Order: sequence, then structure tokens, then C-alpha cells
Amino acid sequence: MGDRAFQALYKLALDPIAETLEDPNCCGFRTARSRQDAAGQCFIVLANCNRAQWILEGDIKGFFDNISHDWLIANIPMDKAILTKWPKAGYSRKRKALSE
Repeated sequence: MGDRAFQALYKLALDPIAETLEDPNCCGFRTARSRQDAAGQCFIVLANCNRAQWILEGDIKGFFDNISHDWLIANIPMDKAILTKWPKAGYSRKRKALSE
């Protein structure tokens, strides 16, 4: 329970920072953004006379399983001692501890 509370507190602290650094056209996994926002942004971009010629949709399989922990530690503005432990912490399901 304590770990979840700490993660929630860090999320509350980091979300405003992430929002200032994110691409304004990105809607994935962002607070208060939806599929409708993404579709609306596509409409706006494609209505422009200098519009893009292609729309690319992608899903990089295993991205979060393979992201560089060193990059996260170097680029996420939070306590490095705690951040270093999170990617290696594993997870739990129904109170049963599991590893990665």
C-alpha cells in the first residue's frame, strides 16, 4: 500500500512537468487526453494547406520492456535513489509478488 501511495504522489508531482515538455500533438497516455482529442488534432493538421501527406499509426511491441533504465534515470526529474529502484521492482497481482 505504501509503495502505491508513493507512486501516486510522484505521479502528481511529475505530471505537470511532463505536460510542459510533451509534444502538444501527442495524446497517448496523457492526463485529460482522449481518442477524440487525437482525431480532432488529425483533422486540424490535415486541413492545413501545408499538410502532411501521410498518417502513421504504430505500436512498438515491447517498448516499455526494453526502455533504457539509464536514459530514464538521466532524464526523469525525480529522486534518483527511488527512480533507480522502480524499473527493477517487479509487480504484484492479487497480493502475490511476481518478478519481471
